[in-house]
Amino acid sequence: MAQNSIILQHGPLTLSFETELSDDVKNALVQTVLGSPDGIMYRHLEVLQNVRDLRPISFFPLRKNGELISMMALSERITSLGETYSCSFYVCFVNFNTSYSVKT
Repeated sequence: MAQNSIILQHGPLTLSFETELSDDVKNALVQTVLGSPDGIMYRHLEVLQNVRDLRPISFFPLRKNGELISMMALSERITSLGETYSCSFYVCFVNFNTSYSVKT
């Protein structure tokens, strides 16, 4: 069941919790280029299929006036230490809109 809720809103900024991919988050994942401009740059293939395989996953998009600025996705995992099990989360995707980058 899809869940979307606003966590924090301050002026034009909105931080949300989403359990399903919105169109802007989906586009950001597909368009993300990793690496450094002076080094190797690459893009993940089949990223949307990888997201579907990482269930359960939660998205935390940050938007300014409705435009996606950045997004972080957390995936839930059960971890163990000896006979002790716990639920943990790890960052599986991070994206930043390059139009908000500081140019020096």
